[in-house]
Amino acid sequence: MRKKVFGVVCALAFLCACATCIQDKPLKLDKAARIAVGPVFNRSDSPQAGSREQEMLFAQLRARGFAAQEVYRPQQSVEAADETAEAAIMSDALAWARKQGYSLLLCGSVQEWHYKPGLEGQPAVGLSINAVDVSSGLAVWTASGAKTGWGRDSLSGTAQALSGKLLGGLKFK
Repeated sequence: MRKKVFGVVCALAFLCACATCIQDKPLKLDKAARIAVGPVFNRSDSPQAGSREQEMLFAQLRARGFAAQEVYRPQQSVEAADETAEAAIMSDALAWARKQGYSLLLCGSVQEWHYKPGLEGQPAVGLSINAVDVSSGLAVWTASGAKTGWGRDSLSGTAQALSGKLLGGLKFK
């Protein structure tokens, strides 16, 4: 009986700290595909969350063996960009990526990036990532997810784990 109760408690504890993700079927890329990391718009209340996620995406792509070459740095801030500004920033990013000869622009948004209030202070992250075909400007792959960590976890560690899970949908041919 005790083993069953312990098993149920462990399963519930695991489920409380897991991520919820949705994504397209895997996108199969050639190893030589040139990928740039584009803007990550910050829709959270935490300053610089988009920039932090942008750097994490770049590092994770490189660690997975993708030919990620550069991070796009927009002329205007993506911190509190409205829809019109976001469209202009994306248009500039695509024009930049075309000029640099990239085939794919990885971009996205941060919806949540904070520690939950309370004694535990659990980190909570919500992200969306899109792979945009530079030549057409159309999204060819998308993923979105949310993750809450434990009270002892860091916010950046939780974000990195979620980014890694979402990027699992990008595969080599």
